[in-house]
Amino acid sequence: MDAASSQPVTRRSRRLMAALWPSFLMAAVLEGLVFSLLDPELLDARLSHMGLSPLALYSLAFLCFWAVTSLASGLSLLLAED
Repeated sequence: MDAASSQPVTRRSRRLMAALWPSFLMAAVLEGLVFSLLDPELLDARLSHMGLSPLALYSLAFLCFWAVTSLASGLSLLLAED
């Protein structure tokens, strides 16, 4: 793909990237911190009625962390808007 055929980055997509990328990185950090302190096998015993494997628990936790940090990043960008 050459530069002439690529579409310009819009302000909306730039703001979306500015919110999602740092929140992705922070979700990864939170995932590492939480599951270095909590044993997923212990949580799996408590959540056995839900039928979640430890991998599913890791995945759901990451998505929740990413959603919360994305919301925080998006609100910060919204409030910082001139």
